[in-house]
Amino acid sequence: MDYALSRDLDCTFNEAVERIKALAPEHQLGVVFEIDVQNTIKTKLGEDFRPYVILGLCNPKIAKDAIELDADFGALLPCAVAVQETDEGKARVSFYNLPVMVEAIGNADFDQWNAVVKAKLVDFFNAL
Repeated sequence: MDYALSRDLDCTFNEAVERIKALAPEHQLGVVFEIDVQNTIKTKLGEDFRPYVILGLCNPKIAKDAIELDADFGALLPCAVAVQETDEGKARVSFYNLPVMVEAIGNADFDQWNAVVKAKLVDFFNAL
């Protein structure tokens, strides 16, 4: 199971984070949280770590539809995107592959919902 879709970008870490934030509204997505992993590790563990951030992306209508199909589905939301700096000083982006997880659940009620999510995820991923 491919739990993540990953791509190396030809830009810096900061440029990748800003690109994702700029593209999100164009794809009807909002950034609902941002976790600065590098800072958290430094603060909590006192250790240095490469630039790494996790962004939570959400489309409220799509999220609401999923929760209405299954109230526990909120445990899988929002879609997480990890951005990290590579050893070469470029950015690597990894998207949580929610459609694969939904397929693994095997609930036919989610088939149409999942097709919409998969198309949006692929469009966003390709826009990077």
